Amino acid sequence: MDKNTLKIILIFPTIFLIIAPLVKFPYGVYVLLRLVVFGSAACMIYFSYKNTKQINVTVLVFSFIALLFNPFFPIYLSREMWMPIDFIVAGIYGFSYYKIKQTI
Repeated sequence: MDKNTLKIILIFPTIFLIIAPLVKFPYGVYVLLRLVVFGSAACMIYFSYKNTKQINVTVLVFSFIALLFNPFFPIYLSREMWMPIDFIVAGIYGFSYYKIKQTI
């Protein structure tokens, strides 16, 4: 996977996670958010492990994110609880995007 594809995998969840807590959307949008974040976290886990052949910080952090946002066994929290979580996870995605952009 090239760096541009990886950057796209990181930027869309970042934007989505920043916007989601600010606007009240229908429930289906939050299901889509779970799918996007879960899928992108799974991609990050796979490619990080594939490149390093070991469990590292990236694998652990994105595994936690994938578990938190998994669409199969959702974790139900109040809107007030999800808001800081969404911003923190957006920060993690943004930081990862910045680190990949920096290595180009």
